[in-house]
Amino acid sequence: MPFRDGEADQFADPDTICKILGYARTIAVVGLSPSPARPSHGVACYLQAQGLTIVPVNPNADLVLGERSYRSVGNIPFDVDLVDVFRRPSPGSSSRRFGLACAGSGSSLA
Repeated sequence: MPFRDGEADQFADPDTICKILGYARTIAVVGLSPSPARPSHGVACYLQAQGLTIVPVNPNADLVLGERSYRSVGNIPFDVDLVDVFRRPSPGSSSRRFGLACAGSGSSLA
């Protein structure tokens, strides 16, 4: 779902970011690696330590940081408040478009 001109800019606003982070309690982490050496693992571990619920999304892992991993965001059977995407950019990558569509949809990701 594409945004109209300037519409995506609202998600770069510091006040909007603080508001979203203030209510987010369940965070899907796309690309969460079971390897402690990966940045996604460190970030998710920190989020857990802060009392947040993380939902790993990695089709190659069954369990990460003690949580069941899902093959895709669409497979999560409950609502999430925020999607954190850790993906290497590649030509034709849809990660950015996916994130923007989720952010602008205002609807449940489940």
